[in-house]
Amino acid sequence: MKDFEPAKTGYQAALAGCLFLLMGSILPGTWAAQKDPTELPRTEIHMPLAEAIVLGLRHNRSVKSAYLERVTQKWDLKVAEDLFNPDVELDAGIGTSGTGTRNGSDTRSQANRLDTALSVDKRLRTGGSFNFTWNEAVDEGRTFSTTTSRQSVSSWQVSFSQPLLKGAGTAVATAPLESARIQEKVNILSLKSTLIGTVNEVISAYRVFLQAQRQVEINRASLERSKASMETNRLLIETGRMAAVEIIQTRADIANNEFSYQSALNSLESARLNLLKILALDRHKYAGIAPVAEAEVEMIRPTFKRSLEIAFANRPDYLQARLDKALSEQEVMLAKNNMYWDLSLDSSYAYSHTEDQLNSIRPRNEAWQAGLKLNVPVYGDLSRPQRLSNARITDKKAQLGLDELTANIEIEIQDLIRDVESRAKQLDLARLALELAEKKLEIEQEKLRAGRSSNFQVVSFQNDLVNTQNAESDAAIAYRNSLTALDQALGTTLDTWEIEFRSEREVK
Repeated sequence: MKDFEPAKTGYQAALAGCLFLLMGSILPGTWAAQKDPTELPRTEIHMPLAEAIVLGLRHNRSVKSAYLERVTQKWDLKVAEDLFNPDVELDAGIGTSGTGTRNGSDTRSQANRLDTALSVDKRLRTGGSFNFTWNEAVDEGRTFSTTTSRQSVSSWQVSFSQPLLKGAGTAVATAPLESARIQEKVNILSLKSTLIGTVNEVISAYRVFLQAQRQVEINRASLERSKASMETNRLLIETGRMAAVEIIQTRADIANNEFSYQSALNSLESARLNLLKILALDRHKYAGIAPVAEAEVEMIRPTFKRSLEIAFANRPDYLQARLDKALSEQEVMLAKNNMYWDLSLDSSYAYSHTEDQLNSIRPRNEAWQAGLKLNVPVYGDLSRPQRLSNARITDKKAQLGLDELTANIEIEIQDLIRDVESRAKQLDLARLALELAEKKLEIEQEKLRAGRSSNFQVVSFQNDLVNTQNAESDAAIAYRNSLTALDQALGTTLDTWEIEFRSEREVK
């Protein structure tokens, strides 16, 4: 059975070679129309991975959208921080009205009025509020051009209200401000997550592009070796050291390599367009973009304990979960306070002064009041206990989510550390296998030239070399990707690539 397999393989190779020659003779125009995309006239632009990341963060539309969202988020915080600043309003009005009669003699009267009001409202960190209002009104009556009356009223009022149970206390009063500040931290972490996700997306697309380019190089080199073997076979056939039929195997190998090379070129172009899409760059302007091989990375051995500490200090999703827990605790505190009776202290003082030019009396009026107000919900309002129940459930769910995320992070870090170590070993083995495959092919080619090997064996070793080259390339990319995944899990992607994080920027 073993003796039959080479013959079967040789038959298939001969058939493939004949089909290849037949297609080449029938469709020469078709083959001539297939141009190598790498041979098209284009200016080659070498772009290292670090530069691609910078361009991605600068042009990626998701990043731009995230920074635009930061504009509205900053306003939300600004509004919350303005909570305890005084609100000042000024109202003013001026008007005139009149009457006239024509009945032998003309009579005409006119009334002018000027109103001015100023109000100041200020919320206090104790939960209370302070209000000051001032009004000035001037009324003037005129007949023809003579002033007949003029009266002005000036008044102001100060009021103060302070809750003593429901709504009282610094913690309750400042809760909206504290929640807004926590939400701002959540928003910043969300932006950081967007940047990290974009960086990883660029890295992934770039390495696929780099891997596709490497496959093109491997297949091109394999095709050149096959063509060189063709020349060697012709010399051996001419000298009578090889049967003429064995050259069909080499022709079939050239056809297979041509096919693989064209497939690799297609994958390369697809990877290039995908990278340009992520970077949001002009596909015509950057038609000649070419990746640059990454520098050799030093084999690292991360420790679980230290990695876990870094993850808990840097991971945006973990930090967001902790902030969500803080927000739920805020809501529980407010819901508990909402269960109290509504008891408040209210007081006010008012003063007014009137001046009338037709009356020598200028009265000054004062009024004041102070008291306690109590509102007790006796029956029927279930919204308050509902709010407290919902707040407690939300808080418990937030704690469960935090506990689950903590456990998942521990498992994820442990698995990624194992993966990094495994990928490092696979890369070492792949490099060793590549070195041995190159030596094996070199020896076999020498044996073929000496007439001590077969053409089939050389072709097999050439295919083995291509496979080991692809395996080494895949192993190198996989090892780098494992480090990138570990970086993302630790939340240190931006630090690794020395990217300065900015919570806001101008978007053009």
